[in-house]
Amino acid sequence: MRKSTTTARFLILTAILTMLACSDSGTDNPPEPPPSASASIGAGGGTVEIPGNIVLDIPAGALSGMVDFVITRNDSPAPPDGVLGPVSPAYTVEPSGTSFSIPATVTIDYNQSRLGGGDESEITIYTHDGMDWLSLLTSVDTYENKASAMISDLSDFCAMVDTSHSLGGNIYAKLVVARNIYYYGSGDAVYNDMISASFDSSYAPCNPFWPIENVPVTCESYTLTWDANLKMHIYPEIADPQPPFIQLAGSYQFSITATPVVPALVVSIDFPSYAPYVTSPTYMSTIMRSSGMQVNWTNSDGGTVELILTTLSGDSAFMVEVNNNGSHFIESSHLTDLDPGQYSLVLNHYNRENISSAGYDPRGFMAGRIINSTYITLQ
Repeated sequence: MRKSTTTARFLILTAILTMLACSDSGTDNPPEPPPSASASIGAGGGTVEIPGNIVLDIPAGALSGMVDFVITRNDSPAPPDGVLGPVSPAYTVEPSGTSFSIPATVTIDYNQSRLGGGDESEITIYTHDGMDWLSLLTSVDTYENKASAMISDLSDFCAMVDTSHSLGGNIYAKLVVARNIYYYGSGDAVYNDMISASFDSSYAPCNPFWPIENVPVTCESYTLTWDANLKMHIYPEIADPQPPFIQLAGSYQFSITATPVVPALVVSIDFPSYAPYVTSPTYMSTIMRSSGMQVNWTNSDGGTVELILTTLSGDSAFMVEVNNNGSHFIESSHLTDLDPGQYSLVLNHYNRENISSAGYDPRGFMAGRIINSTYITLQ
């Protein structure tokens, strides 16, 4: 175990950062798989549909033989140009390489709350050609909140709107100063500090996350660089850990240099004045999922914390927000939903303030986090 702790710590950190990018209110439900649909369609035509999401309508004569079609929501699509705000998830329609003798029609349900200042009547369906998102001639039903376009072949599709003409209040930003503490036996601990920033022009950080890339961001003397895998700006690089550099009770100022999409911003956040430590379960404890799990921690002084269970790969996870009163019991019903194996038990304590600045969505925020992790095994 100890021989691989560096790799394990950063796998866990990556999983935690990904989860926290998706939720800061907490949830006690494990992530659901993306929806999909399939159908075999021949020369007579037919439809493939994920109800309430997307419909592919193939007319008679478009195909010369039977084809097995599959539509899947794509939660990791290629990011669009920064001025484009997705108003729907992206969908992958297969099999790739299929072409239609007569154009088919793709209809996508869009979310009106994601317009971000864009004009609803100008919503456009885009298709990805392997390199770029390309616009399709689109008709919009603003009563039913549906956009439709004719297509001659299959690819990824997404409904988007141009938000470049209306930036007021529509840039969602999340700025975080974090200390990650990993516990082992006999009180042994390793500290990793990290600063991150993410920007989203459509306020869709988790369904899916559509980041704005290459925004000039500094925090104190540290320059944050874009990480394409995490889809955020970070310091230091995830594979290049630095000695601890964040100070308890310190104040950290973010400076964002204006771009054509992101307005300038200067804001500060106070880092927590103490680090809460999980005292039980202890390092490498074995917990029976059918019995539930009692979690205790020190330095509780009110407010809230998040308790997170995640595998090294992050493919099985549980998260809940609780009172910072020093203890919480995780019911067996939550643990039995998780696969048996090794997990990191994470306690996330933070100061958090919403960003109030021209050009920024008021739901955006900055936070100072203490993230305390220890390894356990669930059986």
